[in-house]
Order: sequence, then C-alpha cells, then structure tokens
Amino acid sequence: MEEEEKKEGEEEEKMRRKKKRRGKKENKNNMEEERNEKKKEGQERMRRRKEEKNNMEEEWKEKKEEKKKK
Repeated sequence: MEEEEKKEGEEEEKMRRKKKRRGKKENKNNMEEERNEKKKEGQERMRRRKEEKNNMEEEWKEKKEEKKKK
C-alpha cells in the first residue's frame, strides 16, 4: 500500500514538473515574440524618422534654391 502511494506521489510530482516546464517554455516563447515585435516596431520607427529627415532636407534644399534664384 505504501508503495502504491509512493508511486502515485511520484507520478503527481512528474506531472507538476511537466506542467511547470511547459509553462516556462510558453512564457519564454511569448517573451521572445514580444522582443521581436518591439524590435520590428523600433526598426519601423527608425525608418519613418529617416524618411522624415530626408523629406525635411529636400524641402530645405528646395527653399535654399528658390532663395538663390530670387
């Protein structure tokens, strides 16, 4: 009887560990996905800033050329 209880206890412990491991893996995957999303958002932000900067430079050059023509 004690052996059966011991086996049941070991099985329950195995299942708890398995669930915990699975939870850790899922959490790790979620964190990795979040990191990738943030990275993409950051890259997109940098791309937009670069475009804005280029547009501002173009406008500045055009205004400068117009002043030279006058």
